[in-house]
Amino acid sequence: MIKTLRRKFIITAMSVAFGVFILLVGGINAINTLNMKHYTLELMNILKENGGVAPDMSGSQSNSGGIWGSGVYSDSLPGRYFTVLLDENGELVNTVGNPYVDSQTMTPQKATALAEQLFAQNKKSGYKGTFRFDTMSKNDGRTLYLFIDCKENFQRAGIVLKITLIVGLSGLLMVLFLTLFFSKIVLKPIEESYAKQKRFITDASHELKTPLTVIAASAEVIEMEGNGSEWTESIKEECKRLAELTQKLVFLAKMEESDGLNKKMEFCISDAVEEEGKVFLPVCQAQNKRLIASVQPAITYNGDEQLIRRMVALLVDNAVKYSDPETYVEIMLEEVNKKIVLKISNPSKSTKDGNLDLLFERFYRADESHNSATGGHGIGLSVVKAIVDAHKGKITAKCENGIVSFTVVF
Repeated sequence: MIKTLRRKFIITAMSVAFGVFILLVGGINAINTLNMKHYTLELMNILKENGGVAPDMSGSQSNSGGIWGSGVYSDSLPGRYFTVLLDENGELVNTVGNPYVDSQTMTPQKATALAEQLFAQNKKSGYKGTFRFDTMSKNDGRTLYLFIDCKENFQRAGIVLKITLIVGLSGLLMVLFLTLFFSKIVLKPIEESYAKQKRFITDASHELKTPLTVIAASAEVIEMEGNGSEWTESIKEECKRLAELTQKLVFLAKMEESDGLNKKMEFCISDAVEEEGKVFLPVCQAQNKRLIASVQPAITYNGDEQLIRRMVALLVDNAVKYSDPETYVEIMLEEVNKKIVLKISNPSKSTKDGNLDLLFERFYRADESHNSATGGHGIGLSVVKAIVDAHKGKITAKCENGIVSFTVVF
């Protein structure tokens, strides 16, 4: 139980930390991307407002016009940009670059081919590789393609992404180590309290064995002397009930200390279910109830056979006790999609429809008067749940249309 609790504590803490990591990394990179797009858009607007060239903040003008052809450029406007002018037929008129363009990466021939490709595809704006492009239509029908090289922006964005991922993942690892360390400290009081509780249950159970044995033996002596009555019989029954209760409590304590499995081996679960069900046939007949068994033959399972038999017996016993008078108890076992499904059902008009998983809680009893009449302690189904959990299975309980059913899946 403590291991499970610690595991849930670590998973919850790491889930929260991972959520914060996603928000921070995603937020930082989203803001960085938006800023990059905003900067590129501003630069593009400046170029469009000035006819495809950057304004000369210093007032100087170059007639040699950049590195490709005639034009105006400015050293004061950062960014790699160039333009290509095409006529109405998509034929080259002129190309203009700025001093920041890498002449080896982007040549006039490559720029022309890029613009002609976009013209043929009738694309007016957007991204092409690492270039942001836009168009300006001239009065004479010509089209000016403006290109801004965003390679450096993408590289900076990649660097920011790597840094945030490295820092974020380092933070997650640190949170994991701290969680592993502090989970022991946080759960230590709970672990100590739980250990004391288990020790108390075990000690109390052992201490009760002797007095219960003495009381039961004394009642039998009284009966042997010819003084037996309904009171001595009641004493013996209550001693038996208390002895069963202490055995179940000790069993639960042992199951929670480890996985509870004595020995796992391949056995025929079909035979085990049939045999344990037949044990209750005389009880059902005495109560005028039918025992219906629908067991698929030759199903094998790798587990603790004795515990599985005990689980079946407890479930059938529960169904016999709480089924309505003169009705039935149904046992069904089948293999579905490589899963073994055991279902035990019984009619119970007094049970409300819905989920009944609370029945697996220790000492929980849905109907106090009903349980008192049947002599239940509210502990048997807790034992069933412990056995199923030890075998990594799943058990559910529900009531539908007045039919209570317990379903075990291995």
